Amino acid sequence: MGHANRVAGERSFGVVKMDSRTNRLLQRDDTQFGGRPDEASNLKPIGWLKSLETGNVKIDSEHRALVAQCDALSRFVTDLPPQGFGIAVAELKSAMASHFVSEAKVLLSTGFERVHARRREHKKILAQMEELLVKAERAKNMAEHTEIVRAIRNLLIETMIRHDLDFKSHLEFVAEYPLVAARGRRRNQA
Repeated sequence: MGHANRVAGERSFGVVKMDSRTNRLLQRDDTQFGGRPDEASNLKPIGWLKSLETGNVKIDSEHRALVAQCDALSRFVTDLPPQGFGIAVAELKSAMASHFVSEAKVLLSTGFERVHARRREHKKILAQMEELLVKAERAKNMAEHTEIVRAIRNLLIETMIRHDLDFKSHLEFVAEYPLVAARGRRRNQA
């Protein structure tokens, strides 16, 4: 994979030189795998915004983890050679699938009326992630990796803003009016 550079404190991985003490990028030559050095520079971290919180500790912690994983995937494109890119995308898809299972359980347990529509939406998202995974496994250069990461970021952001915040008000309502919410749970279980 890589070989140790003769200069103390540096490691070389083909197109990338890393400082072994800080694990910081020292130099990269993206032209060796078909990219330009500045091509992925606009893949800034998504970061976590308090406004994305739903109010459910479990869902919010999983959302934060997904955002962090997506941000790591962005850094993967800009900081490391492309060998493990498909594996990193597969790991993110797997984390999303696990999150969707636990999210559905929370929504069912709180009586969310549109839980079945959310499950259908989750299936669509995982199908899109599968398509992106196939592309990631076939991608050969930084430009393709960058395009895939942008698509994943857009999918994740759209899911969290458009769909997950849909049940934010429901979760707030359940916290404030538990007896009314209990009737909704019984209705969903029937």
